[in-house]
Amino acid sequence: MIRLAAAFLMATTATAHAQTLDFPSNAALQIEDISPGNSYTLPLDIWDRGEMPTRIVEGRVTRQAWRIGTATLTPLQIVRPLREQLRNDRYRILFECQTEACGGFDFRFAVETLPPPEMRINIGDFRFLAAERIGENGPEVISLLISRIADAGY
Repeated sequence: MIRLAAAFLMATTATAHAQTLDFPSNAALQIEDISPGNSYTLPLDIWDRGEMPTRIVEGRVTRQAWRIGTATLTPLQIVRPLREQLRNDRYRILFECQTEACGGFDFRFAVETLPPPEMRINIGDFRFLAAERIGENGPEVISLLISRIADAGY
């Protein structure tokens, strides 16, 4: 099963249950899209010289977009507790970057996301994280794309 949630944007692979993250209490699920047999191109490094290392993961793909109604949290403040949850749940961080260090505009548009208005991404203020663990039914992969606009975090 692959799970891609936009929480920002998350993705996982395995066959049984999908990873559940605890979001802030004011987070609201905007959209969820589940594909039982699909694939996701998982970014594994920065966009550089027209290329971005990736890995294709296949299985059940779940995409979610979450909105946090606050203008005060930065993408880093949003990703920190989610990263800790993943580590506590035995995920290994494969890759993490922020805005320009990721490759800026090119990285952002090379990463699969859900469309607006459910998922909004500020190309000048985002973070990306990819993680993996071996679950009961095989590999599970999750990715997060976190961004902040004027009045909310996604």
